[in-house]
Amino acid sequence: MRAARLTAALGTALLFSAACTGSSGTEFRPTTFRQTPCPEDVTRVVLTTVTCGFLTVPENRSEPDGDTIRLLVTRVQPPGGNPAPDPVLILGIDLGKTPDYAGFAPGAQRVNRELILLDQRGTGHSEPTLACPEVERLGERFVGARLSDPEVRADLQSAADACHDRLTGEGIDLSAYNVGEMAADAEDVRLALGIPRWNIASYGSASRVALEIVRRFPERVRAMWFDTPQFPQVDEVTLGISGTRYALSQIFADCAADRECSRRFPDLSNALREAVVRLDEEPVTVNVADTPAAKAAGHPIRVVVDGAALLRAVRGMVSSIDLGMAPGVPGAIYRALEGDVDVVAYLLSEQPVCLGYQPVCGAQPLFEGALFSILCHDQVPFVEASRLTGMAGGDPGFHDAYVDSPYLDVCEAWDVGEATSVARRPVSSDIPMLIYVGRYDAFGPLPAAEQAIASLSGSFLVDVPYQGHNVLGSLDCYRNIRNAWIENPTSAPDTGCIEDIPSPIFATR
Repeated sequence: MRAARLTAALGTALLFSAACTGSSGTEFRPTTFRQTPCPEDVTRVVLTTVTCGFLTVPENRSEPDGDTIRLLVTRVQPPGGNPAPDPVLILGIDLGKTPDYAGFAPGAQRVNRELILLDQRGTGHSEPTLACPEVERLGERFVGARLSDPEVRADLQSAADACHDRLTGEGIDLSAYNVGEMAADAEDVRLALGIPRWNIASYGSASRVALEIVRRFPERVRAMWFDTPQFPQVDEVTLGISGTRYALSQIFADCAADRECSRRFPDLSNALREAVVRLDEEPVTVNVADTPAAKAAGHPIRVVVDGAALLRAVRGMVSSIDLGMAPGVPGAIYRALEGDVDVVAYLLSEQPVCLGYQPVCGAQPLFEGALFSILCHDQVPFVEASRLTGMAGGDPGFHDAYVDSPYLDVCEAWDVGEATSVARRPVSSDIPMLIYVGRYDAFGPLPAAEQAIASLSGSFLVDVPYQGHNVLGSLDCYRNIRNAWIENPTSAPDTGCIEDIPSPIFATR
């Protein structure tokens, strides 16, 4: 059995811990932690003292005598060897992805604290992993036709079914890969490492796990910071519509306030609406060549751009600092209005399954099975189809991309049960929290954060203009605010440097 193989690999260093599961009361459950050499991809990019180990926990805590899984724990020390107390747990960049070791490691020096990076269950170096190469291989098929094409949807469903059957055939309990179990994983890390109290940081949708930790294990959390978070009361499918509309409204307003941009691209809202309708009526086909994806495939990649594809692309462009294309969004919309969709087609060919559905594509591998389990257990059961339809109105692009999202089909066969209604409720807490939200972030929009902080009395919301997803990855100003605040987290942060951030220079040619 898988559990027996993992137990044999661990050897010694057995630790025992007790914690509250939040669903079945307090129960005694064994965990083990063993220090091991760090993986090469960690040591290659972390330039300060770093150690690693594997934490073994029950796969499903409702079955404590069942199989176990292993989670990689990476510990990064600040230079100088005299860290401040209360280390920082970092939960990753987004659900279904591993931590960005190179991006996070410098934070140890910036906050002068030990950083503890946890590979989410089902991802990265944790064992088992829930990658779905069956789905990844659909890339060209996914962009070579419209999302509304029944054959494309059937192919995605077949690929997801094949991944599901392979993983369950390996003895993996897919129902155990959810936000509640991940929050309990974090608590077991704290107990195994003997940490009395810590700080918690999360980036993107990993905030859903951080907030579940607050719901279940608040006593040991000193302070938290969130970078462009999501909140449990709003699912990711709904954010596809509300987040995209809000982020685009912000960049449209900034363009309107810029003399040259407003002259070149007037009335962007109507231009986008008309472009979506035109492309939906007459999709444009582009054969994308001389790109990394085309070279890897050995042939040009056929991309069909309709209204849904355009919306997916502009959502990615406005949000992602990795793409760095927010200032080019107005121009891309007007070119699409004229039938020129080369930029959109290029982005879709490079990120066929991810673009518009995940905020960061390509930088870190996506473990689709882990993401499917979380979506199908914790979010999709609460999606209100009638509300989505009402939000989309008569917009065919939003309907095809999000109301009738192909990912909703996956949950029909991804039988992982569903979370209780508690998982959907707002989290209430007075723990000090610093919450960054970029105005251009279409995956964790500002209105959702403003609503959520009503029950987070210790929170400070930093409204960041001209930025999308991953605020802390952009400018020193935002990192300096965090670095100073964490020393005294009950006081309001000094955000004065934000006033000096220049507005974007829009691409008008």
